[in-house]
Amino acid sequence: MKNLFKAIVAMCAMSILNGANAGVIASFDFEDGNTTGWSTSSITTAPLGERFLGQFTNTTATYNLSGLDVYDSLSVTFDFYAILTWDGNGRGEFNQYGPDTFSFSLNGETLLSETFCSSAPGCGPGQEYEPSYTDEPFAENSLGYTYTRDGVTFGLDATYRLTFETQTYSPDLALSFTGSNLQSASDENWGLDNVIIQTSVASEVPEPTTTALLALGLFGVGAVARRRSN
Repeated sequence: MKNLFKAIVAMCAMSILNGANAGVIASFDFEDGNTTGWSTSSITTAPLGERFLGQFTNTTATYNLSGLDVYDSLSVTFDFYAILTWDGNGRGEFNQYGPDTFSFSLNGETLLSETFCSSAPGCGPGQEYEPSYTDEPFAENSLGYTYTRDGVTFGLDATYRLTFETQTYSPDLALSFTGSNLQSASDENWGLDNVIIQTSVASEVPEPTTTALLALGLFGVGAVARRRSN
């Protein structure tokens, strides 16, 4: 009887609590060359073999998807590659290099527009973007790009893993990625990789009749228990 009672209580608790059903609706690692929905089919193989969308300079890459089912939230995660001499807020005696800016918008709303650095050997006055998990990029020199300055060659690429979310439903999805104020592609460029778009839908609260039946079940178990104790 106690086991039955606990089971019904657990059923009530599980029915009342809201869960969430999540699913990936699109993903791209660009290893297979798939660029469906993108405004560009430009794919680059990095020196260490990673394939990604790019390389871009002062341009915008977009992704569009239509016919989305109703969702409560939608998230977009992607790797942004800052390749070669991204100068953040500026560099040089008069900060003549930079500010080097990367922007991202979702359905027309700008969620990011900040300066970024590709790090070593220094980034002048720094950058605007400050990731919550660390002051450093997600990864450095993981793509194999190098740059030579004053006779010294060093690795120079930075990976920033970014995630954005919206709770505003739209049947159409429009993503926009933009680099601005960059020098030539041989000096500063960028790319995208590991793009994951997913939605989540909160589970429905049980209908009043369902909750009432569960409550009656609890009442019945309690009545039986009382009669047996008497």
